[in-house]
Amino acid sequence: MDDTTLRNLPNTSVGGRNTEALKQRLIRNRETLSSDIASKKDVLSNTIKNVCEVKNVSSICLWLFLYGLIGLFSIGLESNSYFNNNWIHLYWILLTFCGSIICVIGWRRSEVERSWWNFDYTSLRFAILSFIVSIAVCALLVALFSKGVIIEIVDLVWNAILVYSMVLMYSNFLVSAIEVWNKAKKGKDDIESEKQALLNRCVTWNNEVSNLQGALHVDKDLAANEINQNQ
Repeated sequence: MDDTTLRNLPNTSVGGRNTEALKQRLIRNRETLSSDIASKKDVLSNTIKNVCEVKNVSSICLWLFLYGLIGLFSIGLESNSYFNNNWIHLYWILLTFCGSIICVIGWRRSEVERSWWNFDYTSLRFAILSFIVSIAVCALLVALFSKGVIIEIVDLVWNAILVYSMVLMYSNFLVSAIEVWNKAKKGKDDIESEKQALLNRCVTWNNEVSNLQGALHVDKDLAANEINQNQ
């Protein structure tokens, strides 16, 4: 029932009691319900707008872009006789390992913003700094383990790591698509849940108004019947 119709309902006594207090309570409840509907609409509209915004993978995208540049640079070094290809391969394996760890942590982290040094995957600064640290640590590890059995292991796993690194480089696009799909599904479920809750409140309120209207009609009919009997 619209507000104007509700306010214009008569304050007729039913059973010797005035309905004004009940009517005012229904008016206040209607205003509260209308306000809640409007606020929920704004909240859910913003939720829909943010469905395609996946902040926690943006820095991963930048990290993998820099990772790909290092790969292109490494290809150039392989053709240079000054560098030992086994060193380059070991470096790429170590960097791929670091990238895998960073990606897995980033995909599992929430989108809540933190201090940039506290694994804030919404910050591009974190991606740049973590990549610099990664290439420095990998270079140090190559200097420490570039001889003996480690090189033999590199030769055994190199082909598999090379294929895996290609998959890793483009994995973020797939993960982003999955995360957007999950957010969209959750957003749809939230909308349905909120809508049903509001509909239930509307039904309850309408039933209360219907009860009041019914009481007023009964009172009117009783009054008319009394007049007819007196005549």
